[in-house]
Amino acid sequence: IAVTDGKISWIGPASAWDDAGTPTTDLGGRAVVPALVDPHTHIVWAGDRLSDFEARAAKVPYEQILAAGGGIRHTVQRTAESSVAHLAALAAPRADDLIRGGAGTIEVKSGYGFTLEAELTSLEAIRLLHDRCPAHIVPTLLIHIPPRDEAERPGYLEMVTQTLIPEAIKRRLARAVDIFIEREAFTLDDARRVFACARDHGLAVKAHVDQFHAIGGVELAIEHGAVSVDHLEASGKPQIMALGLAPTIGVILPGVTLHLGI
Repeated sequence: IAVTDGKISWIGPASAWDDAGTPTTDLGGRAVVPALVDPHTHIVWAGDRLSDFEARAAKVPYEQILAAGGGIRHTVQRTAESSVAHLAALAAPRADDLIRGGAGTIEVKSGYGFTLEAELTSLEAIRLLHDRCPAHIVPTLLIHIPPRDEAERPGYLEMVTQTLIPEAIKRRLARAVDIFIEREAFTLDDARRVFACARDHGLAVKAHVDQFHAIGGVELAIEHGAVSVDHLEASGKPQIMALGLAPTIGVILPGVTLHLGI
């Protein structure tokens, strides 16, 4: 294998290589394989989930932990209190762990900021991580959780579609928009609105779907040409068949299934 400026420029039998003066490295019979792609990570966040761990050990369902203000909502609070530099510093060793595991391309989602300012801060932290990380970092704006008060949902979606997505585009902070479609998160109608906005601004769309319930998220995402649908723990044969007929990629997350015990 010949490498020029960090890229593979030639492959063939050693006997066919005619530049004897080129520096060589003997790999000792090792395999050379492409770096892995991690298409779903949440590595930009602050705080911890120790109380969640104790609750799960006591067999408290995650949905109950979330309803009590734990889980994602606890992380959101800590993340909103953090600066760009602090979030990037926290994310760097997490990215290093993935790189040591073989990842060369890492998608990094926001989603723990919740507010306009905190989400943009998270995306800025992802960009800072991109500038400092040897892996290829791909940023995604994740619309993760709705307001706890249902009366605030319309206003929140207005902020997302009228301000957050356009501002992320203006600052070139995201390549795609993801949304969590679930009974405890965003509805199909919410997702339609976000998908339409993202596509109008030239962004790809993705979705967290079927993590706890199959409520039509897979089908809606396929309808809108989503790049991927992630989780799929509750997907059944109809959803799998639909994915088999569509270009949308199904991303399964076995670590989450093990972690949450579902």
